[in-house]
Amino acid sequence: MDNLHKGHRARLKQRFNNHGLEGFAEHEVLELLLFFAIPQKDTNELAHKLIKKFGSLINVLDAPFALLTKENGIGDSVATLIKLTVAIHRYCKSQQSNKRPFKSTKNIAEFMMSKFEGQNKEQFYVLCLDSCLNVTAVDSLFVGEVNTVNVSWRRIVQYVLANETPNVLLCHNHPTGLAIPSSNDVFFTQHLCDILKLLNVRIKDHIIISGREYASMKEMGLLVSE
Repeated sequence: MDNLHKGHRARLKQRFNNHGLEGFAEHEVLELLLFFAIPQKDTNELAHKLIKKFGSLINVLDAPFALLTKENGIGDSVATLIKLTVAIHRYCKSQQSNKRPFKSTKNIAEFMMSKFEGQNKEQFYVLCLDSCLNVTAVDSLFVGEVNTVNVSWRRIVQYVLANETPNVLLCHNHPTGLAIPSSNDVFFTQHLCDILKLLNVRIKDHIIISGREYASMKEMGLLVSE
């Protein structure tokens, strides 16, 4: 690699160290990331190519591992670094949930939206809340397909008992549909409410999320948990 490229890497790294990613173009962010997986080659051209191929930086980061490795210049190590970057971000977001106060439906919905970013399959989360309605645990218990997910009330009961929680909040996404509960969503939730009541556990809400939109079954009058 010639001196010009070496100088470019140093300048880009120094820019980041001084100012973070402020003022960076998408290809420069990706180029900087690729420095650490491709130490001996110019990554500018590859960054441009990937963003052109997938449409945006976030689409590159969310691209499936197998699809990334089909691109020239992207081996297993590069694809792993790209996927690890997103995974670390989502992991840290998840860790921030401990003792998060349930101030409002909107507060929880916005928190959960970050967990569904880039997801193209339905996922079903259960949130445990203590007696002061602080979130003490959040887990995705079920993952399905684009427009369906099979949910087991037995597994939810086991999860609730393991966490010894008095309150739970349910949340799942509609990746390609509207943020509107289906008749199956309503039936399952009320059935689970009746089961958990026997254990002195209350379902505080069931929130459905689609993109930046959400619907609360509690606010819609579709949940009777008390």
